Amino acid sequence: MHRGDLHLYGHSHGTLPGTTASTDVGVYCFGFWPVTLGEIRVRLAENTKD
Repeated sequence: MHRGDLHLYGHSHGTLPGTTASTDVGVYCFGFWPVTLGEIRVRLAENTKD
């Protein structure tokens, strides 16, 4: 990641772990529904919790 960029990916069917700067935004991960950048940012924050 470079200068605060986000890495958003799909086609992994929720099998790859996310980080604070990257996450799977495929439909499998969000209940088969489109999401907003705000919802994606919440997911990124949740990726740091164990």
